[in-house]
Amino acid sequence: WTHFETLTTGTLPYDIGNLQDLEILYLNKNRLSGPLPPSFYNLSQLQQFRAWENRNLLQEPFSTGFNGTIASEIGNMKALVSFIAEKNSFEGELPAEFGSLTELEVVYFRFNDITGESPFCDADIPNLARQEYMSIEMDCLEENGVSEVNCQCCNVCCSDITDVCRDQG
Repeated sequence: WTHFETLTTGTLPYDIGNLQDLEILYLNKNRLSGPLPPSFYNLSQLQQFRAWENRNLLQEPFSTGFNGTIASEIGNMKALVSFIAEKNSFEGELPAEFGSLTELEVVYFRFNDITGESPFCDADIPNLARQEYMSIEMDCLEENGVSEVNCQCCNVCCSDITDVCRDQG
């Protein structure tokens, strides 16, 4: 497994997908930025991806964190159990293929720019029966009647605007 938590800056290498046996990748509290490279989705053995708090605009070295969209190729990552990416700058809608990962138990996307419908609440996906023990945290807290993400099955809903989270339990 690989663990970096030392204010590393830069981007993920474009050829990270060559690490075919990588099961755990922790990139917490760094200043990494840029999109996930296309080869990232080739990490078919990856079980845990943790990259929280890469966005920091208050102290040097400054970073917007990881950004861009999550590609539909995430559906190739069948071993994925947790994807923790809070406090980055991911944007757009999460692909339906993300919600189809049957091993997935933990998903944290709070304090990003994710929008649209959560793919984890769809009644047609295999995860629906497992939602009782899944932990899902996204920016789904309504502020002035609007939320960034529509997530009826989230455990915790947050607002990127007010930096507030509420347990939906």
